[in-house]
Amino acid sequence: MEEAGTESSSGGKLERFLVWFLIPFVFTAVLLGVLLSVFDYDVMKTVQRTLNKIPIVGEMIPLPKEDAQSAPAAKGTEEDAVKTKTKEIEQLNSKVQELKTELDKADQTSAQKDKTILDLKQQKAELEDKELAKQDEEYDKKVRELASVYAKMMPSKAAQIIQNLSPQETILVLNAMKTDERVKVLEKMDPKKAADASIALKDLTTSQDQKIAALQDRLVLQQKPDSAQKKMTSAELSQTFASMDASKAAKVLTDMYGKNSAQVLTILREMDTSKRAALMGEIAGISKETAASITGNLVP
Repeated sequence: MEEAGTESSSGGKLERFLVWFLIPFVFTAVLLGVLLSVFDYDVMKTVQRTLNKIPIVGEMIPLPKEDAQSAPAAKGTEEDAVKTKTKEIEQLNSKVQELKTELDKADQTSAQKDKTILDLKQQKAELEDKELAKQDEEYDKKVRELASVYAKMMPSKAAQIIQNLSPQETILVLNAMKTDERVKVLEKMDPKKAADASIALKDLTTSQDQKIAALQDRLVLQQKPDSAQKKMTSAELSQTFASMDASKAAKVLTDMYGKNSAQVLTILREMDTSKRAALMGEIAGISKETAASITGNLVP
């Protein structure tokens, strides 16, 4: 009786399991598969893809044929994309290198131009210095020639003439004489003027400053209407300015223009074009207004 009851109980549990769990599950799975097939949904491929993704199990379950065939194609597409990007990067790097090369060439060209400009400026400065040195040499030569003329005269006659020069001109001429010639002339000069000249010779500054001072004295004397001294001609005065350093002459003419503009215009008109242009450039550097006024008045 007990064994029959036990078997009946086991059979009942199995029946309940089959009825309540397994049969409904199988039925549902079959029904679901039928429905999915009706709606054109490939159940097997989906199951294969899902199982293939599970570790270990995926090694035993292959992908569907379509997926297995498309995988190499996808891999090839990725490789092509990588190659394309790599090629683009190489092209961009090559372009960057070309631009760097062009920039280096441009920098070299700019540096060469700067060097050329600097060399030209230096050459211009050297030429100007040579020209000024030549002008100074010519001026000194003329002063020495004048001093030689006075030295060949009778000391008394030379003294009379030199005394009628301006103080700075007197110093300039006496300084160009030899010592013994200078002594003879000073002996015949007025004692007061001889003393002043001697002191000035002792305190003599640079020859360039002395030339400018002598020229300024001459200009002052020419501005005096009742001056008994013989005036320099406009051509001589213009030539004197032309032989001076352009920057020094420009300063004197700029100062003069405010006091005697007509005299300055006459001096500039007597000069040749190149000398006048150089002086006007220096005057413009000192005062653009003065340079503009002079230019306007020089035009007839």
